[in-house]
Amino acid sequence: MNEEKEIKKLDNNTPIQFEAGILAPRDLSEALRLATMLLKSQLIPKQFDTPEKIVVAMQYCRELNLPCLTGMRQIAVINGSPSLWGDLPLSLAYKSGLLVELEEYVFDRKGTKISIENKNLTDEVYGGYCKGRRKDGKVMESVFTLEDAANADLLGKFGWKKYPKDMLTYRARGRVLKNLVPDALNGISIAEYDYGIHGSEIKGEELKVKAPKINNEAREEILALKEEPILTEQDKEEILKDEKYVIGLPLVR
Repeated sequence: MNEEKEIKKLDNNTPIQFEAGILAPRDLSEALRLATMLLKSQLIPKQFDTPEKIVVAMQYCRELNLPCLTGMRQIAVINGSPSLWGDLPLSLAYKSGLLVELEEYVFDRKGTKISIENKNLTDEVYGGYCKGRRKDGKVMESVFTLEDAANADLLGKFGWKKYPKDMLTYRARGRVLKNLVPDALNGISIAEYDYGIHGSEIKGEELKVKAPKINNEAREEILALKEEPILTEQDKEEILKDEKYVIGLPLVR
């Protein structure tokens, strides 16, 4: 005789269970109850102003393997779609195990890294550089300069006026993460990269932002400044042979 499992309908008095110390709803009813509790707490970003929005945000967090409250703090709703911001994209890339190394810094017009070691901390910052390496050995480098930002109509934005160094770095990093480890981010937008928004502008409310023009994504559109080193044909062949992806660096004239 086959034993039938008894299915009990969970009512509003059924406690929501914990998994590893985190509330884990078992069905939609419990998810809505948890969402209502979070909404009443007023401890979540204002953009999540209905239980339904909170449930959808919880689902995004689940897909990204993020604790619900942690994810909701760093998911911005921009033009009706979720975007990650701050260091969360980098955290997800490392957490996935796909990204094993990342180097980033800002540089001057001559391409010199601005650092204590180089004794040039007071020099004018011209661009941000980022280099990442995947677990399988693939490497990608990216730069983003003030001239690139001007071409994309970014310099007039609040974050670019107040925090240009951060934004140049985030922009170069965002390009590396989105192209080198897209499988770690599941295709979700990065606020600083896709919309040119600084974290200080994200105040927990849903934003409507016009995306900046992207006119220098392809290698053929890279600026070739006299002060910057130019790669030779042999350099270019070596880069392609080593499966390195270089976007934002000056190529052969």
